[in-house]
Amino acid sequence: MPISASEPASIGSTHLPYGPTPVPGLADEFAKLVALGALEPLAETERSDGFWLWDLERPEACFFSADLLKALGYDPHERAQSVLDIGTIAFVEDAERVRANVVSRTESHDPINAQMMRCMEKNGTMRLVRCLAYAIRSEGVPIRILGSMRLVPCATGDELTSRLSDILTLSREAIIVWSAHCGVRRWSSGAESLYGITEAAVKGKAHFPTLKPRFPIDWERIEARVRNGETWSGEVSWTRPDGTVIVTETQLQRFSIRCGETLFLQIDHDITPQVRLAERQHILTRELRHRVKNLFAVIRSLVRLSASGQDDVPALVRDLDNRIAALAAAHVVSLGYQTNDGAPLQEVLQAVLGPYPASGEALRLDGPSVWVPQEKITPLGLILNELATNALKYGGWASHSGHVEVAWTLTRDDGPDGPTRITLSWREENPDFKPPAEVAVGFGTRLLQMSSAQLGAEVVRTWHPSGLLCTFTFDISAPSET
Repeated sequence: MPISASEPASIGSTHLPYGPTPVPGLADEFAKLVALGALEPLAETERSDGFWLWDLERPEACFFSADLLKALGYDPHERAQSVLDIGTIAFVEDAERVRANVVSRTESHDPINAQMMRCMEKNGTMRLVRCLAYAIRSEGVPIRILGSMRLVPCATGDELTSRLSDILTLSREAIIVWSAHCGVRRWSSGAESLYGITEAAVKGKAHFPTLKPRFPIDWERIEARVRNGETWSGEVSWTRPDGTVIVTETQLQRFSIRCGETLFLQIDHDITPQVRLAERQHILTRELRHRVKNLFAVIRSLVRLSASGQDDVPALVRDLDNRIAALAAAHVVSLGYQTNDGAPLQEVLQAVLGPYPASGEALRLDGPSVWVPQEKITPLGLILNELATNALKYGGWASHSGHVEVAWTLTRDDGPDGPTRITLSWREENPDFKPPAEVAVGFGTRLLQMSSAQLGAEVVRTWHPSGLLCTFTFDISAPSET
C-alpha cells in the first residue's frame, strides 16, 4: 500500500550514515519524498518489508528504513549511529547492478526497475529480496535511487541454497568458498577429490597452511586485487597431505562482502598432467640437443682419427661407416624409451653386436637385468663396435667354429647404499687363434682408450690361448645432470 504524507512514522527512524555521524539531510529527504507520494510508484499487491534511499552523489551513504532492518534481524536503535555503508546490508555487486539498471531506465516509459538482490541478515544468512527502484533526477541527472524491498520467502532461498549445494556436489572442479577470518565455508566434492581432504576436516579452518600454495606472484598483491573486485587467475602449485604436488589453473574472485568480511570464491582446475607433460617435453628437448651435440663431436673425432695415416679410401669409408652405424644402433635403442636415463644393457649389446656374427649362437650374452645411463651408451657403443670389428677380422668370429661371450656382474661399493658398478667381460673363443707377437697402437686402440675414458671404465686387456679377454669396470649409478 502507498504510504501517505500523514503516516511518516510508519517508515521508521533514520538510519545508515557513513562515518561516525549521520549523513545530514538524507533521512529528511526521505521523509519529504514520502510526503510527496514518491513511494506510490513502488506500491505492490504485497506489502513491502522496507524502503531505502541511496545517495548517488555520495555512494557510500544509504538510508534504510527501520522496517527493513527489523526484517533482516537488526535492532534499528542499536544500528542507528553505526558506521555502515551499503555493503553492510546488500551485496555490493548486486547494488551496483541495481544502480546501473535504474540509471539506464531513467528515460524509459517505465522507469521502475525490478530485480532480485542478495542481502545479509544479522546472523550472516543470505536472503534474497525483490527490489523495486527508480531514479530521482536533478536537471536530468540521476542523484538518488529510491526503492522498496520485499524478502523472498525462505523456502525459495532454501531451494536456491539446495541447488547451489547440488552444483557444488556434482561439479568435478574444486570449488571453495572461504574467508580470511573464518576459514573455509564450502568445500566441494571436487576439492575433496583433488586435495584428498574432506570438507569436515577443513571447514572453518584456513586451507593455505595445509596445502602450502605457491603463487606466481606475492599473495598480498593477489589478495589486494581480489578485494578490490578484480578476478585473478593463474597457475598455482599445491602440496597435498600425502606430499604429492599438484598444479591448478586457479581463479579467485570476491564472492561477497558482509559485515566487513570478504568471502572469496576459489575455483581450481587440475592441470597437473599438462604441466608434467610440458616439463617432460622441455627435458626431452634439452636432452636431444645434448645428444646431437655429443654425436657430432664423436663423429668429428671418428673422421679425424680414421683419416690419420689411412691411404686406402674404400677401407676408410667402410670402417667409418661401420663405426657410425654402431653409434646409430645404440642411439636408436635409447630412443625407444620415454626417458632420458638410457636403456637396458642387453638391448644395447644386441643392437650393436647383432649384425656381426654369422649365426646367433656365435654371440652369447649372460648377465642380470641392468640399466645403462644415457651418457654411457655412446662410448659403450663405440667400444663394442671396435671389439666386434677386430673379432670379425682376427678373433672369435674369424672362424665358423668360434664365438664371443659377453658377461657382466654387478657390485656395490661402500655397502648397499653405495654406487652400483658393473664389470663387463668380453671373451673370444677361436680354436685357430694365434696370439699376436705385439699389439700395434693404431686408430682402434686410440678409439678404445678415448671411449673407455668417456665411459669412466677401468680396462684390463689380456690374451688367452683361444683369443682376447677384455674386462671393463665402470659406474652405472644415476646419470649426471646434463
